[in-house]
Amino acid sequence: MSLQQVADMVGISKTHIWALEKEHSNNPSLELLKKLADVFKVPVEYLAGTISAAEKSIDDAQAARFVRHFNQLGEDERRILQETLDNFLSKKPRIENDQARLSGDKYNSFKQLCLDEVRGVDYDFEWERVAHSSIVVLAPHGGTIEPKTDQIARDIAGSEFSFYCFRALKPDSRLHIASHLFDEPECLRLVATHQRAISIHGWATKGVKLCIGGRDVLLAEELRKAFIEVGLKVETAKAHLAGTSPENIVNRTQTGLGVQMELSMELRSSAEWVRPLVSTARRVLAIYAQTKGAEP
Repeated sequence: MSLQQVADMVGISKTHIWALEKEHSNNPSLELLKKLADVFKVPVEYLAGTISAAEKSIDDAQAARFVRHFNQLGEDERRILQETLDNFLSKKPRIENDQARLSGDKYNSFKQLCLDEVRGVDYDFEWERVAHSSIVVLAPHGGTIEPKTDQIARDIAGSEFSFYCFRALKPDSRLHIASHLFDEPECLRLVATHQRAISIHGWATKGVKLCIGGRDVLLAEELRKAFIEVGLKVETAKAHLAGTSPENIVNRTQTGLGVQMELSMELRSSAEWVRPLVSTARRVLAIYAQTKGAEP
């Protein structure tokens, strides 16, 4: 599909389409986004989050080029490409396990962890299902793994949103399970009953700052803007912190959407900055839950 064909289908100029693809135009209307989403067969949220100047992990221009080139392929070429992709995805779990080992994680699953560790001695977890809450706030690496993330998640959840945390109780425990491998059963069940999830993580970086990722690009953008307004420094999430894998615990919701927030240790340790972070997150989540009209 050529640029001119796309332009004709959505009723704008070829130059405008080119500007959108090259990210030279950052303010497309909602009506235009809906038309483009229909053309490329993708959710409006995807286009809205990646066309904006938001912190992002998916390059919309690359995605648009890929779809255009794919549509130009013949039937046999598409089949070969699909087989190649299927082959890669079949190997993905092994690749991810290898990555976990390379990262220094001792365990690749909760089942594996349970064979060596004792609940109440080495680790613990807690959860609370709040009736009529469409959002759950998570801290899968609490306690001594990523200190203070569990308390911050608890404060954001308050009494309005559901909550889950996993805590390591002993120092140097190496109980970190990568988010795309995190499979503690109670957490999986809780997340699966909610429309959206927010996960709080520790970010190994210097300075008082955070980065935001996840598949819910609209909520991520609302949080990003709100945090900046209260003076927090928000950076672009690098690939390994993007949180866009469907297997990431934060994205295993009913909608497949969630937001992953990575907070530096200096931010987590500063009451001066934790207070506005928590209050701002709670305010945005409350508004988002109401405007989205999500069911409990």
